[in-house]
Amino acid sequence: MVFLMLWFYPIIRNARHLTLRFFPQDAGVIVHDALIANVKRLRWWAAVVVVVAAPLFFDTEQDAFEIISESYTQYLFAPFLIIVTAPAVVAVFVFSSAPHARPALRASLRDPLRTLITYIGAVVVSATVTAYAYAASDSTNPLLALVVLAAALWSLSLFVFASIAVVRTGFGLGKVNAALPALLTSILVWEWTVLGGLPSEGTAIDYLLILGGPTTVTAIAYWEIHRLRTVYGVTLRIR
Repeated sequence: MVFLMLWFYPIIRNARHLTLRFFPQDAGVIVHDALIANVKRLRWWAAVVVVVAAPLFFDTEQDAFEIISESYTQYLFAPFLIIVTAPAVVAVFVFSSAPHARPALRASLRDPLRTLITYIGAVVVSATVTAYAYAASDSTNPLLALVVLAAALWSLSLFVFASIAVVRTGFGLGKVNAALPALLTSILVWEWTVLGGLPSEGTAIDYLLILGGPTTVTAIAYWEIHRLRTVYGVTLRIR
């Protein structure tokens, strides 16, 4: 066990360092407000609860590992959800703004677009490595099996860290408009909830808990957008 931990830690750390290099953790911060920064962290952790912990709220005889395993398809669609939703939100924002403001908005999209392309590359690399690892998983060679496991762990770590970075920073869309990351997060958590669906069996409290997650994230995002508008004059529609 100790040997495996010593073997896997550098692999996870390498994936983390790659993420830090290509996905700046403070991308797009143009409004420096301590209260908003704290609320952003609260919004982020609320979103994590919606994605990871919400399925565990339901009264079931299955253990946590079985529940998460059955949600594999939902997690598989997560990167495509992020990749499709972010450009859609930006497109609506740009086209709803005044015509005279659109050229400047399009120019400010260069860095977020670069981050989006980098994320797509990370997803492709992760999927490719995982596919090769799965194809070689039947090997009876213990050394090869260890290499395959390490490759799968690296690809999974890269995908997780990259997804966390882009969701937390909203692809750096704060450079375009400080309120866009909050809007994007609230939309993503509702899409995630709809994608997972509601179970056919469950109590009223179960449904309240699973719908309360995205509702809480939306409420936090609304407060953040409201403060940006009232204190800093940041609006989601530029006239």
